[in-house]
This record gives sequence, C-alpha cells and structure tokens, in this order.
Amino acid sequence: MSHAVGQIPDYNPEHDREFKEDAARTLARYALHLKFEELPDAVVRLTKRCILDAMGTTLAATTLAPESPMFHAYVKEMGGVPECTLFGYGQKAPAQMAAFLNGSNSHMLDFDDVGSGHVSVSTVSVAWAMAEKAGKPVSGREFITAVAAGIDIHTRIYPYESTEEWDLRQPWSATQCFGYLSGAALASRLLGLSEEQAGNAMSLGYQQIAGASQRHLGMHAGWSSQGAVLAALLAQKGVPGAKDILNGKAGMFHVYLNQEKPDLQRLTGDYGKRFRTLELHGFKAWPACGATRRPIWAILSLRKDHGIQPNDVKSIRVIGGEHLLRLSEPRDLKRRPPHSAQAKFALPFTCGVAMAQGNVRLENYTPQGLSDPHALAMADLVTVEVDHNPNRTADSAAVEITTRDGKSYFREVAHPLGDDRENPMSQDQIEEKFRNCASFAIRPMTKGETDDVVEMMKNLENIPDVTKIIGKV
Repeated sequence: MSHAVGQIPDYNPEHDREFKEDAARTLARYALHLKFEELPDAVVRLTKRCILDAMGTTLAATTLAPESPMFHAYVKEMGGVPECTLFGYGQKAPAQMAAFLNGSNSHMLDFDDVGSGHVSVSTVSVAWAMAEKAGKPVSGREFITAVAAGIDIHTRIYPYESTEEWDLRQPWSATQCFGYLSGAALASRLLGLSEEQAGNAMSLGYQQIAGASQRHLGMHAGWSSQGAVLAALLAQKGVPGAKDILNGKAGMFHVYLNQEKPDLQRLTGDYGKRFRTLELHGFKAWPACGATRRPIWAILSLRKDHGIQPNDVKSIRVIGGEHLLRLSEPRDLKRRPPHSAQAKFALPFTCGVAMAQGNVRLENYTPQGLSDPHALAMADLVTVEVDHNPNRTADSAAVEITTRDGKSYFREVAHPLGDDRENPMSQDQIEEKFRNCASFAIRPMTKGETDDVVEMMKNLENIPDVTKIIGKV
C-alpha cells in the first residue's frame, strides 16, 4: 500500500490492514509525507524554539560538562570524512560521530526540554547531521517539518502522560529508547529515503535499542542520535529491516513496556492533525532534573511574593510524590553533591540554590557554585517528604517555608515556569536562555553571531539553506 508524496493516508482501523499489522511503518510514511503547510502555527513556533533550545544546551556543555572533552577527544581520534559540524568546535566529523557528540552534549547538562522524555535532544542533533549529509540544501521549512515529525513520533510512542509517571514504572530511558526510532524517521526524510527504506531505518534503529535508566548524562541522547543516523544510512544502502517493531510479538511494547496490545489510536490515530507534543511539552528554565522544576518554582514564587530573604529561613519542607525520594537520599550526598551531574539530581542542594540566589543558573553547578556557602547553608534546611494522598498526582509538588519569626508560607505547584500549556516561557526568556548557554561555548560567540542565530531561528521557515546557521556556531 503506497501513497503519493505529501498525501497522508487516513486512519481506518477497520480497513487499513497495513496499519493494524505494522504501526511503525505507518509512522515512517507519516514522517516522509507530512507537509509544512499542514503544521499548526503552534507546532511551528514550538519546533523552532526546540531547535534553538537544543543548540544552546549543546554549546554550553562544551565547557561546563566534565565528560564533553573526553567525548570530543574520542571523536577526533576516530577520524573519518569531515562532513558534519561538531557544534562549538568549528570542526567536522563523519555524520554518525557528529550526531554522537552533539547529541551527547545537548543532553549532558540536563538543561534540555522535557515532556515525553527529552524529545529535542533525541531528534535535533540527528536533523543537523542529516542536513549537512543530504548533499543538497535543506530549507528551513523542510527542517522544521522533519523535526516536528520526529518529535511527534517520539511523543506518540511514549505511553505515559508524564516523565515522573514513566520514571516510577520503567527501568528504561525514554529519551534513548524512543530516540532510535524518532531519529531514524526524521533522518529518513532528510535523506530522501523511500517508504520501504524509512521503515527499514526505524527497524534498524529498534535493533540497537538499549538505555537503562541509570544516569550518565548525555549518553542517552548521544547513543540514540548516533544509532538513528547509522540506521538511516544503512537503510539508504539497501539493508532490510524487520517489521512489526512496535506492536509485534517481539516489538517494543511487548518486550520493553510489558504491553500485549499497545494503544494504536495513540500511536497513529489523527496523525498530522493532533500533536500531543503541544499537550505534554515543557522547557527548562533551570539546569537541573525535571522533577526539581516544581519545587524550584514554588520557592522562587514564595521568595518573591512574600519578600522572604535567606536569613529569614528556618526550614524548607518539600512535599511530593515518591519520585522525589530519589533526588533527596542519601541526605548528606544530596545536600553536598561532589560534582555537577550529581548536583542536578540533588533536590536539597538545588532548592538551597533557589532560596539563596533567587534563581538557579548554569554557574551554580560549576565547582565554585557547588561550594557556595550560602547555597549549602540553605540546602541544610531542606527536608523532603512523600505525600501518600491518592489525590496527589505525580506531576505536583508543594513547598512550605517556615521563617525564624514563626510564620509559615505554603505553595503547591502543578505547572512550573516552562510548562507550555499553563505557564510557558516567553520568546524573550527562551532567547535569553540560549544567549546564556552560548556564552559558555568553547569557542566564544560574538554578540553579533549570537544575534544572527537568534534572528535566523525566529525566521527559520524562510531560510533557504539551514546549514548557513551552523556556520555561526
């Protein structure tokens, strides 16, 4: 069953035999045939922000992530055809290796977006590599459409409503596991693969899946980005792939998610019309684990609304779901994390920074920031409690600040700053975040270069060749 380019087949579970047998290949066709004109304006705006945001976090990691120099050294030692850009370095490497390094760096600071896992770092680095590998100019419209399709596929495969819910139920990294598939789909589009080849690419991505949820920041997105590029390039050469990789007997939902019958309506229903990314996505205003966002926002809001100063504080009590315990124990380690990767998953330390500084920024996770006496003093006042109330959702958290004069201030947060539906970051805030990230790039960007990137991203749908943007970084 084939369809003309640009024509998306209607969802028909009763008559579309191919849909019922192989959801992954339906999604592969969708990735190939989605048109820019079919994207809602809200999806276009969000996708452009995702691309800019991921570029920023990639650049910042080149100096702030301890592992980044090791990864860069490895890529340089491997050598190969210099075809795709290593962001920040002004150097090039084979497409697969560029996707590995850029993908790793984009996720390494845990400052990238959230939603159905970390969707942008699973897709954007693949898209940049394929734009340079394609052998012909890739327009901004085509680039946006490819990334939007990849993110939508990633979100459709993700079976839960929140990352917290996922983390409590699954031992796998959603970012990595689904990134092999979403990345392979968008890579297929940018390489101009056929429907059969695109389905094979997703299958070849599936055959590489790994991603235990033990944290090694960056690697989840690095492995899947590298693997997605490899899958698409092998499919382009004619390497075949299995079918039924999502809903088959040996498919992802049965093997990895313990589900005999995945929700096919969620997987492929209303594709091209309903973009669940708009319902689930969020940007990070602060460079720490996504589960810290609600406590941070509660502390900052109380601090601002009531004029609470650090010297006023007697105690800070954080109340939430069980997932917060993983960020608060062992207590001494979470109050005094020895390095940045641990600090980003240390709720007491991060809450201490928020109260002490009135914000949480990249600088707070440098060696100097980790030893800041004001933040450490506040971290010692933080306790974390699990609320077993069945009415509390995994997505909410509350903070109670008690001051030395005996007053108590309480704030519950379901939608922190960055929640795209209820409390979105403004375009100015997204751009300021990018500028802050770019200021840490290993090759410092001039103000003019940063301004150019911001303006080109805002006008991305009118850029005839997106590789012109890469030249700025």
